[in-house]
Amino acid sequence: MEQSHVFAAESVPFVDVEWGRTKVEFKVTEFLPGYSHRLHVHPTQVEILYVLSGRGVHEDTEGRRVGFGPGDVVFIPAGCWHANHNPHSDPLRVLVVKVPPGRSEMNAAPSLLERPGLT
Repeated sequence: MEQSHVFAAESVPFVDVEWGRTKVEFKVTEFLPGYSHRLHVHPTQVEILYVLSGRGVHEDTEGRRVGFGPGDVVFIPAGCWHANHNPHSDPLRVLVVKVPPGRSEMNAAPSLLERPGLT
């Protein structure tokens, strides 16, 4: 199974993509300080987060945690369980892109956030 990836702002290359008739869904989302969502999966959607401001932590089912901040990109392949958290004191604002559009989401057990050492 593919893994999700966090790319530092300075390491994100330009990639040519043929969109053709592919539709995308996007919105700006704000995670308030202390906000966390449960581990979940989008079985049929790729999800891409572009960090506009603030800092957060991305987590996968193996417990890998990667911090991210302004200008970073979080790439989450379809079918990859993940959660994102804002354990910091400032809001986290991200541009969320999902391909294809729709609400294909399944939640898991409570987030792994409860484990020590998240920040």
